[in-house]
Amino acid sequence: MVAATKVFSHHKNLRQVTRSELRDVPTPQATDTYSPVSFDAVWTIFEEAIDDVAIPALDEAGLEIAEVELLVSADEKLFRGTRSFLKRGEGFGVRLVSESSHNKRTAVRFGIEGLVEVCSNGMCLPGFVKASAKRHVPRQVPEIREAAHTGIDGVQHFLQVMTQDRSMMMATALSDDAFLGFMGRLWGHKVLGSNQLNDCASEWAQPRHAVFERRDLWSAYNAVTEVLKSVPLRSRESRYVNLHELAMSEVQGQRVQRFGGDANAIMSAMGQA
Repeated sequence: MVAATKVFSHHKNLRQVTRSELRDVPTPQATDTYSPVSFDAVWTIFEEAIDDVAIPALDEAGLEIAEVELLVSADEKLFRGTRSFLKRGEGFGVRLVSESSHNKRTAVRFGIEGLVEVCSNGMCLPGFVKASAKRHVPRQVPEIREAAHTGIDGVQHFLQVMTQDRSMMMATALSDDAFLGFMGRLWGHKVLGSNQLNDCASEWAQPRHAVFERRDLWSAYNAVTEVLKSVPLRSRESRYVNLHELAMSEVQGQRVQRFGGDANAIMSAMGQA
């Protein structure tokens, strides 16, 4: 049974490792009730799922592999592995994600995130939930394999929605005053904290990437995701989903419930509130 689970880790507390180093990460001893699977085995299963499910769809869409990143926490209890694909000349793509732990904090989970090439900013879309296997139960490898396939099976649809939403945001002009109103709504919905408002205003006023000098909703969106890079991954994913829903509500004609209209309700239904 594939289920939704919460994000578990702090990206800033993870270090990058090679595949050889990932193989050397020790796996805790199994017990009658706890049967951990090595991070390397989880990543191998995910790579197989990517080859089976994602590669054909991404090839058809014109995306090319850009980067593989393997991250492990300092205590070697948490793992996040990603394989990124970019649409050359378009400036965006997708990041396929695998996460696991050796401290019983979370199940093994897999999913899809958006990726902005120039800044590596992430995107999480409402309606696309990471899939997980049951938590460290004996004989769980078949469930991990099922979750790996389920978690990325919608990559083609994800890419279509992301492409459409990005185009609509780029077509939505935003004045400085409208940007401040958008920031207020993000603060009210707890996407941004009070201490992050000034940082977002600075990113908007003086973007670190020339592509975001356009005064539109897409530039505002990336000003926010740039600031959210400093937020622990545990809460960043839910903020990304809320950000996307609220940004799309700014687009002409999109305020009516494409995903139900209430970002917080969506997160509760997904088990990620």
